[in-house]
Amino acid sequence: MSSEPLHRILIVEDTLIMGDVLKRSLSRAGFDPTLARNGVEASDLVTKLRFDAVVTDFRMPRMNGDEFVRNLRMTPLNCDVPVVFLSSRGLEVDTEALRVDLGIRVFLHKPFSPSELITILNECLKPRQQSGGIAEMQTTGSAQNAT
Repeated sequence: MSSEPLHRILIVEDTLIMGDVLKRSLSRAGFDPTLARNGVEASDLVTKLRFDAVVTDFRMPRMNGDEFVRNLRMTPLNCDVPVVFLSSRGLEVDTEALRVDLGIRVFLHKPFSPSELITILNECLKPRQQSGGIAEMQTTGSAQNAT
């Protein structure tokens, strides 16, 4: 058994089934996932707990993903964590503006496989000197590098 601590991942997803599938999949892959059902709940969590990465839906009730990430970037505990944005195919999102303004690392279009997200998270969590950044990551069809 590895003595390395588990990476704590915040999942922000309002769709019940999708949130549960992501949480279960990340847990099985050796992560320590925490699930928030909307941006308001997630904004509260990031003021109390340190996360290693965030996976957030774009379109949610109460607070959209971009508004949540703006809040995230202002919290001392989590201002620098990598963020993976989830969005539905066909949703018009200005990925370049979000990358520049909010430091979004990867945009992943639904539907996607949990294994694809796990690969992306593993790459995001590698030390910078090892990975050379996310720009070198090989992705499959539905992921879009933000760098």
